[in-house]
Amino acid sequence: MLNEIHKTATIFRRQVIKKSILPRFASKDCGPPWTGTYNDLPQPEGDWKIINDRIQKKGMKVLILGISSLVITILFGKASGMLDGHHEFPDRPAPSNNYKCAP
Repeated sequence: MLNEIHKTATIFRRQVIKKSILPRFASKDCGPPWTGTYNDLPQPEGDWKIINDRIQKKGMKVLILGISSLVITILFGKASGMLDGHHEFPDRPAPSNNYKCAP
């Protein structure tokens, strides 16, 4: 039973491959119409050090702007009281209204 299913699937697969893939490459050369060479690759232009320094300078400006914005936001939040850490603990707990467990 399983062998028959496998044979049928194999035959079907071969027919699909013959109908779909083979007619596309049925020419005499059987290869892509154009092959690239090393001369077709992009060539570097200009001094890489100058270009890299320009990119790094822009990145450093963005990094400094981001860090300064974070520091200013934290300082403003602390000064206005919006960033309260709630790190001060009371000396005694608040009185409980639970009458079942009276102290």
